[in-house]
Amino acid sequence: MKKTTIKDIAAILNISPHTVSKALNNKPGVGEEMRQQIKQTAQELNYIPNIFGKGLSGKSSKTIGLVLNVTTSPSPTYWYIVTGAEEKAGACGYNVMLCNSVEDIQKEAAVIQMLLEKRVDGMIISPVDHPQDNHNLEKVKQAGIPYVLLARTIHFQQHPCIRLDSRRGAYLAGKYLIEKGHTNILHLTRQYSLIAVEERIEGLKAAFHEKGLAFPEENIYRECQETIENASYVMLKILRERRDFTAVLAYNDVMAFGAMKAVHECRLRIPADVAIMGFDNISFDEISLVPLTTVNRDFYALGRAAVEMLICMIEGRQNECVPALPDSYIVERQSV
Repeated sequence: MKKTTIKDIAAILNISPHTVSKALNNKPGVGEEMRQQIKQTAQELNYIPNIFGKGLSGKSSKTIGLVLNVTTSPSPTYWYIVTGAEEKAGACGYNVMLCNSVEDIQKEAAVIQMLLEKRVDGMIISPVDHPQDNHNLEKVKQAGIPYVLLARTIHFQQHPCIRLDSRRGAYLAGKYLIEKGHTNILHLTRQYSLIAVEERIEGLKAAFHEKGLAFPEENIYRECQETIENASYVMLKILRERRDFTAVLAYNDVMAFGAMKAVHECRLRIPADVAIMGFDNISFDEISLVPLTTVNRDFYALGRAAVEMLICMIEGRQNECVPALPDSYIVERQSV
């Protein structure tokens, strides 16, 4: 889609580009009624000002916007992504402009607008997990900027996306726990609407189904946040209510650390009384209270693949580029 220019607005309103420029920059010499008409037309045409001036118009900035959604969680997974993305972009002659939405839909909208104004060549966006529809990507599509969703996608919307296989990882985890003799397993997972949440539940259920077993819905706890403190709080509450389970599979390693903390506070042994398994294989796993058995997922490769996919789109080679991602696998330590 062609980007709207000042000349386009001027042609529609049958006025000079100079008048449009003055109105959009709030300079004197334009009547208030005309100024409002110009601004309304610019908004309707999704006009994005070029803050670098006319000299760069139509030229590549050799810059990619990378929008993450890092909150207070101590998980370093996104920094693996950043490392992979920056290395791949640099090797291809691109710079990366890193932004953070902090899981806030208004902040995400502001960050996307800023990147559009800076005329980035494309964006990699890990979208906010929002319980209602997220329409922030419509502005990117309307601007004609290539973009790729990273690690997450949005329900009922079609977008180019690259993700690790959550279903496969959870299937491997479920199969491993069953083979270790655990058939009464709790799954600690997160709130809200991430597709990955449902995919991990599906993968876990598939492992049980393969063995002729059913995974009970009451063993799925969807009330966790991605912090050690909250996961520990939820796990303590569960342990006060029931102790019939023999293992816990957490949505990620951070939640697994919280579950470990709660189990230790209840003076239970890991794994003799309760086995605990994580998901992601972050750098803290080997130095946790008990070295954590987990599912390895290659976030560094994900960052590289996202940049590769986006650059193919920027350069008009999207049909040539379907980056392959490494398969997940079990990292066996001492918590199961």
